[in-house]
Amino acid sequence: NLLLHRAPALPLPPPARELEVPTEHDLDADALVERALSRRPELRAREAETRANRAAVALAEREFLPDLELQAGYMGSMQESPLRPFLGIELELPIQLGRRRAALDEANALLARGRSRSRGLEDRVRFEVVVAIERLREAQHLLELSRERLLPAARSRAASAVSAFQTGQAGFPELVSAERTLRAAEFGEHEALANLSRRRAELARTLGETAVLEEEKR
Repeated sequence: NLLLHRAPALPLPPPARELEVPTEHDLDADALVERALSRRPELRAREAETRANRAAVALAEREFLPDLELQAGYMGSMQESPLRPFLGIELELPIQLGRRRAALDEANALLARGRSRSRGLEDRVRFEVVVAIERLREAQHLLELSRERLLPAARSRAASAVSAFQTGQAGFPELVSAERTLRAAEFGEHEALANLSRRRAELARTLGETAVLEEEKR
């Protein structure tokens, strides 16, 4: 339940009736990498941090500009009549350049560090997506091997063993051995299905997606 972002006290959901086997089009590495780069929350957090650092650099650069302030009002005392209007400009010059340069250097350093971390995180996300795709393809191949070769061969052998046992051409040990082989092949298919499910969940995680239960879709 925690992996599905559900309350721990809720009953576990039933397993899926049938897993959808992804096609080669669904496993396009370039498209999935782009999806991951746009959805991973840690990358979005880095983007927000980079925007904040750029704003800090722009603010530090503005500190080198003179600060102009227009002033308008009336001059004189309350006894004078009428009061004299005035219009003026207050100019603050950036004299303390050392402090301003240090603040700008710090802002630029934070921006450069953030960009470097973002590039490193993007490289890690690309690697994770490619690895998850290859693992999913391997799991899919193992499931196809189990269903198309191992399981049919075990069923054929079990059927032949039953027929041979019924006609007296084979003994009980041969029948038991064929049945064990069939059960092992069936168990192997279930293991391959479970492995495929794990690999699909792994790919979804690398894409920044969350598993959705069938009843929640409805």
